[in-house]
Amino acid sequence: MPGEIPVPPPLASRVTLYLRLIYKEVQYWLVGLTPEHYHHYQAGILSELLRFDGAIKHYRAYLKLTDDPHVRANLGMLLGTVSRWAEALTEYERAFIKWRHPAVRLAIAEAHLRLGNSTEASRLIGLVNEEECRQSDALRKARSELLAEIDSAAEPVAAGRMRED
Repeated sequence: MPGEIPVPPPLASRVTLYLRLIYKEVQYWLVGLTPEHYHHYQAGILSELLRFDGAIKHYRAYLKLTDDPHVRANLGMLLGTVSRWAEALTEYERAFIKWRHPAVRLAIAEAHLRLGNSTEASRLIGLVNEEECRQSDALRKARSELLAEIDSAAEPVAAGRMRED
């Protein structure tokens, strides 16, 4: 959610992740993994390595085979990470059709906010009630950060109007 900056893993972890990529590639071609498993696994490892374009490619390949709303939400998250908010919004909305989770609604709100539609973002955040956020500290934190960002963006506008009067 807002303000999270990806940090590259330490060198030893990167080496291990690259070895896992190679191993899974060999398994795919020699043993015969399902394409869905292969693409999902590769996307996860590539996103850990901060190779988001490769991860996006694999998630899209997965979604051509199977429409899983969790994977679609992950794709939206990666698209948002690389500031492709219009595409992220589309993926989040498609995921929300099948998976009506408050985290997905907050992700849609964040995408609207990043695209400059704070009114719609505020409306969507309002639909995620406190009761739903009690399930998770991460949900509660994301909701409050988005609300704070909307409020801070509205303050300069309100101050400008006061000066004009």
